[in-house]
Amino acid sequence: IKFESIPDGNPRYAKTLAGGVNLFKKYQLDCLFVVSNSPGRSAFNMVERRMAPLSNQLAGLILPHDNFGTHLDNNGNTLDEQLEIRNFKRAGECLAEVWNELTIDSYPVACRYIEPIDTKDSSSLLNPSTLDLNWLQIHVRQS
Repeated sequence: IKFESIPDGNPRYAKTLAGGVNLFKKYQLDCLFVVSNSPGRSAFNMVERRMAPLSNQLAGLILPHDNFGTHLDNNGNTLDEQLEIRNFKRAGECLAEVWNELTIDSYPVACRYIEPIDTKDSSSLLNPSTLDLNWLQIHVRQS
């Protein structure tokens, strides 16, 4: 996860740390990096530069916004939220299909669509007071 140099995006910010810990646990990740650029240095960011092969594959790609039917009215307003979610998921699956065919630095890209978490139930996940300090001491390294 990469943040620009903004106060709330600092990897040491408690809410950012809590969000990272919960993502790590929820998706049973092996590793999670949370980084931030120094102001004015994003052009030299290796992570951004490694995104180029992913972006290149999107040139000319048209994602299906209405795979299961249109969820928009003539003014572009959402009429059917459930249909919008199904269409969005299909677009995400299309991206995963494209990126799964890539190899970057001799490593195959592994990509899949992940269902979003329910934001109604996630407010406690970002509460820094719920962090387990023993877990943090074992699993979190900051520099």
